Amino acid sequence: MRQYNVKTAVCLIIALLISAAFATCALGEETTADGGNNNSADPPQRIAGDDAGENDIIISDSGDETRNLANAGESANQNDVNSASNGDNKADEPANEDDVRNDDAGEQNSDDPQGGAATHPPEGEPEIDSGEEPGDDEVESPNADSEVINYEEILEETVPGESDGESTLAQSLVVSIDKTTLSPGQTAKARCEVFPETADADIQWSSSNDNIARVSNDGTISIPSDADIDEAGEYVDIWAKATDGSLVMNLKTIYVLPSVSSVKLFIGSTTVYAGDDAPFLSVYVDIQPQSLFGKTPIEWRSSNTEIALVQPEGRMGEAATIIWRDPGEVTIEAYSAINPDCSDDMRLTVLPAQN
Repeated sequence: MRQYNVKTAVCLIIALLISAAFATCALGEETTADGGNNNSADPPQRIAGDDAGENDIIISDSGDETRNLANAGESANQNDVNSASNGDNKADEPANEDDVRNDDAGEQNSDDPQGGAATHPPEGEPEIDSGEEPGDDEVESPNADSEVINYEEILEETVPGESDGESTLAQSLVVSIDKTTLSPGQTAKARCEVFPETADADIQWSSSNDNIARVSNDGTISIPSDADIDEAGEYVDIWAKATDGSLVMNLKTIYVLPSVSSVKLFIGSTTVYAGDDAPFLSVYVDIQPQSLFGKTPIEWRSSNTEIALVQPEGRMGEAATIIWRDPGEVTIEAYSAINPDCSDDMRLTVLPAQN
């Protein structure tokens, strides 16, 4: 009878062991399905959960006996919860790393009113704009604590003007001269306009060649009578400069001719008749130096306009037309307008009309 009882007890123990083995296998398969991609060849895994420690469940490669079978159900439930909350985690990653990630996620963005993790866009995607734009006179600063810059006020403070009581600087000058072709002994007047009109600037005059043309402080240009000028004439620049510190300058060029050395008429004397069908005569002068021909002015006059008139012709009066009226004698004179001492004349005799 005792042997029978022993055998019965042994059988019951074996049956309990077999049942426990099947329960352990079923629990291991369920844990593997919930965790993701566990392989039977992986080393023993520690299941994360609040029961870590005494209630750990160790799954070996061969699926042998488990410890703390009494708490297997609670550990399995806890493992299901961890697997659901960390669905993207790989099964071969330690559970402690998952715990660290969850803890870090909870600590991020402490200023979030919901108390959750900071919401940052995935890497490579643009951030969402709040839609608010800075004002017209404000410039958005990258530092939230920095002051707003108002450029209109800066310009008003740095640009000088009439509101500050400062004088306006000259921006441009316009130079004019009443006569631009001169000869020794002649003078001319230079003037300068300053722009803008509100500019308070004095003008300083100067000449590019004081030996030929001199200019005074009031803009008077004079050509010395003893100036040594080339026979072809020379050009001289008359400069005007603003003295208000703006450094604005401008110029006007004059042409200086040498003095006339002689004026010679080609006709010395002639006789004509009153009442001719063509009562006029053209005369010309020879000027020395010849480079002055057509450049220096020649004046004409008649000793008796009742007998004959003279009309200058040409660009500078280097020719003339004599028109006679009544019988008589008259003197026609040609001379240099610059140097009247250089002159020549001719005698014209007008006879009565022929029958």
